[in-house]
Order: sequence, then structure tokens, then C-alpha cells
Amino acid sequence: MTLNIEIIKPTIGAIIHDVDLNTADENTTQQIQQALLDHHVIFFRNQQLAPQAQAELARGFGSLHIHPIYPSVDNVPEIIVPDSWQQDLRDNELWHTDVTFSQKPPLG
Repeated sequence: MTLNIEIIKPTIGAIIHDVDLNTADENTTQQIQQALLDHHVIFFRNQQLAPQAQAELARGFGSLHIHPIYPSVDNVPEIIVPDSWQQDLRDNELWHTDVTFSQKPPLG
């Protein structure tokens, strides 16, 4: 199956339509990887991605990191919960990425 890719701007950004990320196979994941390389930022709308499927998809981009502090999803320690009413996570007020100090930071 060939992905349905809508280019947002010629220099950056695309929306990938008509794909269920819960069931993305290796071919689909490879096409998504190429779309990311080609368009730099990609969006998927109307997804209800299960945590395990999210981790599997992310593994297609490389090794995942288990955060030592933030709460994670049950049985999927690679997926953190960035918003929580149960905890004070003020350091998540602005978007950022963690572990950039690593020699090979995770892409997934």
C-alpha cells in the first residue's frame, strides 16, 4: 500500500492520511520513515493509538528510552505520561526533548 501524503508546504510538513498506525506493517513503517526524511515533520490525524502500538511504531525509528523519573503507561515503560493531574510536572509547560546529551539520542 502506498501512503496518501498531503504536502503542507514545499519545504516542511506533510499529513499522512488513511493509515491506521495500530496495524502499521514493516512496509508502511518504512514509507513513514521516508516521509519523515522527505518532509521533516509529519502528522497523522484521527488516530486512536494503543500504547503498545505506539512503542512498536517508534521502535521502527530506533531504540527507545525509558525515562527514569516520569510516570509511564502500564506495561509500556517507554511511553511516558507528560500530562498528569496527579503530579506537578511544571517542567513540561514548554515542549522540549529529553536525553539530547546521549551520544545517540532516541528518534522514536
